[in-house]
Amino acid sequence: MKQLVFEDDFINALVSDEFATFTRNGARELFQHLELLEEECGEVFDFDRVAIRCEWSEHESLEKCLEQFDNIKTFDELCDHTTVLNIHDCTGKDTGRIIIAEF
Repeated sequence: MKQLVFEDDFINALVSDEFATFTRNGARELFQHLELLEEECGEVFDFDRVAIRCEWSEHESLEKCLEQFDNIKTFDELCDHTTVLNIHDCTGKDTGRIIIAEF
């Protein structure tokens, strides 16, 4: 059984999750990324808010994100280890925030 999840539902679910730190712009960026991934893979993903919270994290900046790692010092090194999404606002302007797939 599959449930169709619209962008606004996805965003509202992630932003309202008290254990996650997603912004509206970050949740929108992640939704668009996952939707594109579904199209590329030809596979439909199950929506699981808890799994998304565990598999993805949003950071206020690249610098703040890199503070978590001893062996990763640059954006390129981070991209070598995981998927990195730059977050844009609704006008397309880069916010400086990023989302990474946990690894």
